[in-house]
Amino acid sequence: MIGAHSGTRTREQEDATCDGEAAKRLLIVVNVSWAFISHRLELARHAAALGYEVHVATQVTNEHDARVIQDAGLVLHDIGMGRGDAGMIHDLGSLVRLCALFKRLDPAVVHLVTAKPAILGGIAARIAGIPAVVAAIAGLGHVFTDTGYRAWVRRRVVLSAMRRAMAHPRIRAIFQNDEDRRTLVNAGVIEKSQAILIRGAGVDPAAYPLTPEPAGPLRVLFASRMIRTKGVAEFVACASALGRTRPGTQFLIAGAPDLANPESLRLDELEQWQSEGHVSWLGHVKDMAALIASCHMFVLPTYYGEGVPKVLIEAAACGRPIVTTDIAGCRDIVKDGENGILVPPRDVEQLTAAVERLLADPTLRAEFGRAGRQQVEQGFGLQTVLDQTVAIYDELTA
Repeated sequence: MIGAHSGTRTREQEDATCDGEAAKRLLIVVNVSWAFISHRLELARHAAALGYEVHVATQVTNEHDARVIQDAGLVLHDIGMGRGDAGMIHDLGSLVRLCALFKRLDPAVVHLVTAKPAILGGIAARIAGIPAVVAAIAGLGHVFTDTGYRAWVRRRVVLSAMRRAMAHPRIRAIFQNDEDRRTLVNAGVIEKSQAILIRGAGVDPAAYPLTPEPAGPLRVLFASRMIRTKGVAEFVACASALGRTRPGTQFLIAGAPDLANPESLRLDELEQWQSEGHVSWLGHVKDMAALIASCHMFVLPTYYGEGVPKVLIEAAACGRPIVTTDIAGCRDIVKDGENGILVPPRDVEQLTAAVERLLADPTLRAEFGRAGRQQVEQGFGLQTVLDQTVAIYDELTA
């Protein structure tokens, strides 16, 4: 509920804030607080430094997240949105809360991040009369990659809801890859002139420095949320196969289960893989730069509907060669034969062959690593993403 979390503003504090000048008021809506901190906190700070009064509406998952957001000088609103398929009644409640918050704050622009906030927030923005909307579509997710009749029906429902949500006269939709942009433009969800391409959430190259390979045993890293469609089982199968031909090579898995996602792995499944001895499961890791630097390559055999996976940009920034799947988003950052190797989704045999090729060739690993770092600096740096996004705010609020 709005204001229910101890880290949020009270209703009186919110009303006092709303009495001020609204021309530069920005409200960013993200489903959960950890996702905001991971992918949008720097954007909010940048907008605030340029004169925007920045508010954040999200589901606060813990006290630490609330402190991080408020310590950045942002106004926090705790809303019980969450992610996944929470049910129609829950989503209707989220819509009502967003409408109330939008009317009370009267922001000049709202920035809706990922599909559910884009749908619910887009409808709420039209009801509340918000003058401008930015919808960030960070990948189309499993709804657009699942197969079968039920998945087809669900896609039809989601597309219909998106068309209604994005019918705002002053809207810009940000896509991380051109294939997702074409999909929704062709489906009539958004006009081509309103669809903007910004490749990923951005990574600060200084925070992910280019480092030489470490000494010691070869280490292969997989890092992601622990959901099936990220290719965790395929990575484990690859590790099992190479464990027999390349004893001594270490295969690491970093990340925690994502219980709000129907594809989340269970804790006992991860512990079982760990006990079999082919992989080491590290759980959630805070210092990704240090972890990537301690490894020799990065592998992400995802078949999820990705935007541009931030972790691939991080690995490329650190100068690590990448093996990932030949799908939208992944092939935006990984160029086959230049800074990594692309393999078909769910193809363990080709995945294993690609990892084996890089394990056997340190010269190729170094060549791919340098090319990946160069690509990040040329098009995936954090500052580029921040400037492009704030330029959209400026355009819509002019």
